[in-house]
Amino acid sequence: MKTDNLFYRLFVTFPNLFFQLIDRSVPDLDKILLQRIYLDQLREREDLSPELGVVRLVVETPSRTESWAHQLVKQVQGLEVGPRLQAQLLEVIETVLVYKYPDKSRKELVAMFSLGEMKETRYYQDAQETKAKEIALRLLQEGVDLDLIARATELTVEEIEALRPESAG
Repeated sequence: MKTDNLFYRLFVTFPNLFFQLIDRSVPDLDKILLQRIYLDQLREREDLSPELGVVRLVVETPSRTESWAHQLVKQVQGLEVGPRLQAQLLEVIETVLVYKYPDKSRKELVAMFSLGEMKETRYYQDAQETKAKEIALRLLQEGVDLDLIARATELTVEEIEALRPESAG
């Protein structure tokens, strides 16, 4: 498993994760003292944020990965956060599981860890639609053809046109 790639993705996706690891809030940047943390110690902790739970999933032993993944997915599904953060967490969990179970297909993993149920909720679908609209707006601002944007984002041309600012009409 390429854990360095997974950790890079975690820190890029969740920049505050580093500060959680050192038990500091982001505003304390000028007072940060480096502290050594052994990731294998996370295996013994149950009181982890979802982001740290993903880190634990990366370093979890093979025999305990499945049970921790189930617990983590339930925790993320129960979060009352924006749909985008929830979707990002589930995507990262899926990625970690793909690395940890290279012999399983993505479809098998989604079924095995109840990830598919989350993706069928309106909450998750709204997050995906919001993400698609943000991407479409950026592409629109770059002058990309409407039909190409529609194919790439799976939005209708009408939905994309509605994203245009009034003054650009």
